[in-house]
Amino acid sequence: MLITIFDSFDNSISYLNKKFLDETFYSVEDINSNDHGFLSLILEEDIYNISKAIQNLVKDKSQEQTVNYRIKTKNSNILWLESTLNICNLNSNRVDIICVSVDITKRVENEQKIRDLEKRWEFALKGVVMVYGIGML
Repeated sequence: MLITIFDSFDNSISYLNKKFLDETFYSVEDINSNDHGFLSLILEEDIYNISKAIQNLVKDKSQEQTVNYRIKTKNSNILWLESTLNICNLNSNRVDIICVSVDITKRVENEQKIRDLEKRWEFALKGVVMVYGIGML
């Protein structure tokens, strides 16, 4: 599990566990030196989903949020993460969120392979129906 604690207002990181450091090669300083903090790791196409989950969490102040998104590691690899977000500190001037993430990259890749195989089999079966004139009920 990759664990992150960040401030929901400025997205600055206050904690990264060793697993996060090992998987992404980023340090707290690397992330906080960017104007967008934690959000700077997330692929542009996925920022809306995670931002919406954070907004919902801060608005509800109790309901945990789960979201899937991709991040770019320091060595330019892409990781798919499934993250559960929860408030771990709430006071007047900051809301800290704990983000517990699981790397689902292999699962997402395997799901895509299955979809690709289904398309190929569907195409192949249509060819068999056309060549042999097999009727479908």
